[in-house]
Amino acid sequence: MRLLLLADADSAHTRKWATALAAQGIAVGIFSLRKSTAGWAGAHKGITIFDAHGLGDETFTGSAAGKWVYLKMLFPLRRVLGQFRPHIVHAHYATSYGLLGRLCGFHPFVLSAWGSDVMNFPQRNFLNRFLLRGNLRAADVVLATSPTISRYIKEVVPRDVEITPFGIDTVAFCRQPVTRIFGDDCIVIGAVKALEKVYRHDSLLNAFAALHKANPGLPLRLLLVGDGTQRDALEQQAHTLGIAHLTKFAGRVQFADVPQWHNQLDIFVNISEYESFGVSVLEAMACEVPVIVTDTGGLAELVEQGREGYRVPLQGHNELVERLRQLATNAGLRRQLGNQGRQTVLRSYTWQNNLQQMLAIYKRLAPQAAL
Repeated sequence: MRLLLLADADSAHTRKWATALAAQGIAVGIFSLRKSTAGWAGAHKGITIFDAHGLGDETFTGSAAGKWVYLKMLFPLRRVLGQFRPHIVHAHYATSYGLLGRLCGFHPFVLSAWGSDVMNFPQRNFLNRFLLRGNLRAADVVLATSPTISRYIKEVVPRDVEITPFGIDTVAFCRQPVTRIFGDDCIVIGAVKALEKVYRHDSLLNAFAALHKANPGLPLRLLLVGDGTQRDALEQQAHTLGIAHLTKFAGRVQFADVPQWHNQLDIFVNISEYESFGVSVLEAMACEVPVIVTDTGGLAELVEQGREGYRVPLQGHNELVERLRQLATNAGLRRQLGNQGRQTVLRSYTWQNNLQQMLAIYKRLAPQAAL
């Protein structure tokens, strides 16, 4: 089978799908609107990137009216279609790449919604909603990573949606011994997320500072893994709160090293304003780390209250501090919730099961193409 992905070649999710599908013997092409800078595909047999297009970020963040530039991309896409001769075209992201998939007219056409493409984009104006509705209607199959995203899709157009989560590699993501940067006696609270406003790391800093002030005898530490536009402001906030000496900003890390960073944590916190799915939460759960999340979007679907961790209100500062205190002062509870979190991942979110689900969809759409 030959599969053409319309997707950002440097997205971690694109890389994950492409490498796994290529390992199954599928010839994978990736038509990327941004030029790939990582060079990762060269190490994987069966993956070809068509990426010399170089559109700027403003194309992806602008209004629907600005999407006319995708018309220029139809010509190179059609050349790729003629050269690569795919059995299936699969667009990952319902707006930009979904529009390209719709305009090229190829079938079978699969469309995967990732989150903000259906949760935010159509809410901005009627034109955005009209554009997205057309993309969703054009697809032979529409996929969503969570029931939350599926509900947003059905608000735009009533149609069947199949749930295909971003599963977790439970061999790589598991409880494993690591050399802890804070030492073995500290209780490490933290997150593995980009340092952007939507993830509300400032609220985590405030809660950590309040917990430390109320419990000066606890050997608390804060670890933030990731980089982003808010890093300088967050580092300054840590100084202002008097917790800079207890806080480590690890910066951006390689994906292969992410399991080791999860294993540095005793408590994982994701208090995003919204989250379509919550891959980082599942990664922490797979590593047997108890989690605290906001009671919103896909996060609320992943965490049962008191089973894998705790859900707190979006603006629930006091509730967050109290849940942190409960976990920080009870190692037995951390182990219990961590173990239950891994069982949840093994039951419903393993990467191998999700990969087989995707392969079954492809086989159904192109039964003549050998897998």
